[in-house]
Amino acid sequence: TEADVEYGRKQQARIDAQRTGYAEKKLEKQAADPFHIVGDLYWVGVHNWGCALIKTAEGCILIDTVWAETAPLVAKDIEQLGFKLTDIKIILMTEAHGDHNGGTAWMKEKSGAQVMVMEGDAAAAEAGTGIPAVKVDRVLHDRDQVKLGGKVLTAYHIPGHTLGSTTWVWQETEDGVTYHVADVCCWFSP
Repeated sequence: TEADVEYGRKQQARIDAQRTGYAEKKLEKQAADPFHIVGDLYWVGVHNWGCALIKTAEGCILIDTVWAETAPLVAKDIEQLGFKLTDIKIILMTEAHGDHNGGTAWMKEKSGAQVMVMEGDAAAAEAGTGIPAVKVDRVLHDRDQVKLGGKVLTAYHIPGHTLGSTTWVWQETEDGVTYHVADVCCWFSP
């Protein structure tokens, strides 16, 4: 609906405002304040790079972890929102590059979460190609679903940026309105 689109525009403007100028100021690996997006969805991360944290009745799902050296900053964001790292039960990837998932091995070790990765990137993740090596607990395929605590996320395989580039789609509800949410890998893939 138009209301959904307008809400999305407002959230994108908020994210864009936070990101503006960070790369030029060399702040992209610096701490940034986490914030609520909609429903059970939160933004955590560092300036210019973010992760999606989804609260469920059985724990949290984390999509992406950003750089290896900034994983502790993402952890602080998660804790600032009132969660513990051990609340993370599942870590998902949009791509197996260091700027998006370099912190996955660290986050898995600290949280004990299962790591689920799309075919095409699973072997690279385990071999440490592009990111520090991490044990993959579940290899995903196009349109597989990941379920936890009443949340259902669908994985769409969109190879190109990496062999296993993934877009995640799910729903969030707030104030009686259901929003269709997508964490899209790679708007542009050179």
